[in-house]
Amino acid sequence: MAKVLETHNITKKFGVTQVLKQVNFAIYRGEIVGIIGRNGSGKTVLLKILAGLYYPSTGKIKLVEDIENKIGVLIDTGFLPNKTGLQNLLIIASLCKDITKKRCYQLLETVGLDPFNKNRYKNYSNGMKQRLALAYVLMEDPELLLLDEPFSGIDKESVVVFRNLLLSLKKNGKTILLTSHYQEDINLLCDRVFEMDNGTLVEVQE
Repeated sequence: MAKVLETHNITKKFGVTQVLKQVNFAIYRGEIVGIIGRNGSGKTVLLKILAGLYYPSTGKIKLVEDIENKIGVLIDTGFLPNKTGLQNLLIIASLCKDITKKRCYQLLETVGLDPFNKNRYKNYSNGMKQRLALAYVLMEDPELLLLDEPFSGIDKESVVVFRNLLLSLKKNGKTILLTSHYQEDINLLCDRVFEMDNGTLVEVQE
């Protein structure tokens, strides 16, 4: 399989605190890779570096050329609380190229949300919020998805929707890197698993 992303000796410090220590790993096209680890171990920081939201203190990230501008990131969401899900997507779509209103409707239906639901985002359940966030991630049809705790705090129905959607995306050739506290999701979805412990990343061997 061809590599999509590769890191070389990535480190990250915030002041005197070293959060990541010599992180080296690769992701291959069409696989789902999971990262497990306790809170504060460095998982989210690594994803933010891969997404370009943080710069590494040292080290390099290598992306294949056709992936560089096709990355979808589910880390922090900034949806407007007094707008509906559709309204939020349409606002984002107005800032992007070639994202139509029809595409926004389709994305909401894909993640199991009703485009005509008039509930405001602030009244959404955690599961609905995560579904909307995933719809946003998929807006520009990314080839690589970086998902930080996509199953955190959501209901069982949303978990099933997420699992099936991720497996469908993989079947269509997408590459996915996710973090999770939930071993069942990791076991069901991931081709390979890494553990982050105190800033060090090690592949978990079956």
